[in-house]
Amino acid sequence: MKDFMQLIKKLHATQLLTFKALYFLFLAIFKDGINALMLLGFISKLHKNRDALHYDEETLTYPTLYAKSLKLAKQLHLKYNIHSKSRVAIVAFNSSNAIISLFATSRLGANIYMLNPNLSQPQFLKLFSRMNFDFYIYDDELKSLFIQSKFKDISLSTYGEKNSIKENLKESFDESKKLRYFKPSMITVLTGGTTKEAKPASRSSFNFGFLYPFSELLLKANLDNYRLVYIATPIYHGFGLSAVFIATVLGAKMYVDKRFEVHTMDKNILNDKIEVVIGVPLMINRLMKQDKHFESLKVIVSGGAMLYPTLATHILETHGEIIYNLYGTSEAGFCIMATPKMLKLHPNSIGKEIRGVKLRLADDGELEVKTSWSIDLDNWIKTGDRAIIDDDGMIFLKGRVDDMIVSGGENVYPLELETILLTHEDILEVGVIGVKDEEFGERLKAIVVKKAGSNLDKENLKQWIKEHGARHLVPSIIEFREKLDYTHLGKLDKVKLK
Repeated sequence: MKDFMQLIKKLHATQLLTFKALYFLFLAIFKDGINALMLLGFISKLHKNRDALHYDEETLTYPTLYAKSLKLAKQLHLKYNIHSKSRVAIVAFNSSNAIISLFATSRLGANIYMLNPNLSQPQFLKLFSRMNFDFYIYDDELKSLFIQSKFKDISLSTYGEKNSIKENLKESFDESKKLRYFKPSMITVLTGGTTKEAKPASRSSFNFGFLYPFSELLLKANLDNYRLVYIATPIYHGFGLSAVFIATVLGAKMYVDKRFEVHTMDKNILNDKIEVVIGVPLMINRLMKQDKHFESLKVIVSGGAMLYPTLATHILETHGEIIYNLYGTSEAGFCIMATPKMLKLHPNSIGKEIRGVKLRLADDGELEVKTSWSIDLDNWIKTGDRAIIDDDGMIFLKGRVDDMIVSGGENVYPLELETILLTHEDILEVGVIGVKDEEFGERLKAIVVKKAGSNLDKENLKQWIKEHGARHLVPSIIEFREKLDYTHLGKLDKVKLK
């Protein structure tokens, strides 16, 4: 009851629970139906003087962002016949026009597919053949793929001078034409796809189940207190997509960049006094390595990959209690949170389940979840992570199910050694994999990036591991490298590592 009353107060403070808001919400639904664009229209009425989006030196207000999205929706429908049965692929990095296209296609009830623009051309062609899309919105880097005759009449670039969203938004046409109502669109993000065949994870663009994770972020992270949000995570990933919608509901000003560059992020935070940063641990780690104190930062939200305990502890020590770790999957959504107080006590924990989440451990220790905002409401979703839950309900990951090796009859997880190695003062980055071993069957191999000027050698490091970890965690091979490879979502690329 206490949390419920606190939530009501917060919603009222954000103006989301006022008579004026309810009136604007009714008008928005009447005009646009129930979809993401309706949400944007509602917020543009509620906060008509607020900035909504900053990209490439341009800032759009909420009313402008809504007007551009509605205009594009009408053009997509009238010129390209996009409707509720259309399958639209958005293949783009973060940008104003990518976000506008997301809101526009949601108004038309289209089935929206957010694709990773970093895929190779053969991967794209294989994916296009399998998914049978009706229309494509793409970034200019992919122009050579889409100017082919089979694509050119069913595609728009985000910023090209011809046949683009940029051109369409400049074009004059009869904007008095009204759109009919469409059903809420489905938004699909693809899991994997860089090393395995991508799997679709689809959910409605307007799901009331998201009130649970939204309310948790208000109650635990106080996101409603802040207006300036830097979204570093790509919007083609579920984490970045959710960040855009949450920031929109709160009427925040979103900062996005086409690609993550730590110096651009650093400059935005310092110059514009950014209050909230949303990113994956790799991005946050590189920001912290700038060795600056970002006084304006009030909240850092980490997700999409493993937050190593050393990074959590460093942020707590240098910037205070501002780091929040979110755990989820593309299929289940955000379902577990570690607050700064939890990370202070247990920096290696992913926290506790949020309200509306059911958890269980399978017989083999794999974590399974059930939520009202997952892609499958009726069944338990396997996360692919093995975990343990202590007596206080704190959850600790042991490692990926498919990463486990059996060494001398012992189940061994690379994550355990990675976590230990990252506490070493001379180690910057580390990746651990399993390798064949004649005596033990399998052993661990550690690939390590040392700090500049370090005299650390293999024998010294092996001895240090023996003193800090169990015997079965001592690797048979240690290899030093200048850098490690990461996926475009900031996860260690184990395939390239091998």
